[in-house]
This record gives sequence, C-alpha cells and structure tokens, in this order.
Amino acid sequence: MRIHFMQHARLIVLLAPFGVCVPASGATLPELCSQIKQFAAQVPIGVVRTVSIVVKHADGVAPSKRCTTMPADEQGMSFCRYLSEHTSGEMLGGNISRVHACLVGATYPTAKNIFTYAMSGSVSVTNPFELKNVAVQLDYSYRWRPAESDYFLLTVSGLDDDL
Repeated sequence: MRIHFMQHARLIVLLAPFGVCVPASGATLPELCSQIKQFAAQVPIGVVRTVSIVVKHADGVAPSKRCTTMPADEQGMSFCRYLSEHTSGEMLGGNISRVHACLVGATYPTAKNIFTYAMSGSVSVTNPFELKNVAVQLDYSYRWRPAESDYFLLTVSGLDDDL
C-alpha cells in the first residue's frame, strides 16, 4: 500500500497529539519490535548490552538526538543507526511508549486519547518476544523542558538457565 504525501501528512497530524511518532520513513510498531527483538536475541548468556537515545532541548533550536551503545561494536552501532533514523527527537514520549508496547507485547503503544507530557520510570521484562534467557530493562525520562535532556535506555542481559 502506497501512502501519498498528503495522506502521510494527515496521519502525522492526527497522531501527533497522541504522543505517537510515525517517522517519515514509515517505520511501524512491528518493525520497531522486530529490531528490538533482533538486538536482544544476539546477546549471549552472561553478557549485558545497552543502547540509549538522548535528546537535548534548547530554546529556539531543534532538539539534538544522540544514540550510544555499550559495547560500541557493529551490532550495537547498527541498532543505534536504526533508532537514530526511526525515532523522533520532538516526540520522545511517543518513542518510549512504542518501545514499552514492544516489550509487553501490546499492539498499540497507548490509548488513542492519551497525550504524554512527562514521564519517567523503569520497566523490566524477562523473556520478551518469547526469547529464552533474556531480560530487557527500559529506563526513561521525558519532560520536554528547555536545557534538559530526555532519554530512554535499553539494557539487555543474557540470563543463565538457572536464574
């Protein structure tokens, strides 16, 4: 299905008040979930990997977005490139909701009538996406205040069978 520019623009206008980011590239919730699952599935037992998106706000300037990963290898950098291209700096709250929805197996990130102005917290999910021996923790803070940074951090741990 092809979405013409005006249809895409209307979709963004319709979803923007609800904190849902639909990037220009057309990334969908299933695509994001697939990328997170692929990243998590590659973490061996006993290894911890992290990836974070940090957005810095300043008055009168478009937000700047930075992705970091530890360890900084090709697997992590590839996931960072995906997140950098397919997440929004303007609507980080929507991104957080989408990642959370992926981890808990939801099909839609938030109720359609909810707009998130601020949130912070942490959620940990063991064996997301029906992966065995994996735990994913999502830490986040979103306030959208000038001169402050918002972020989300994914920590993926490979778990021992005995845990």
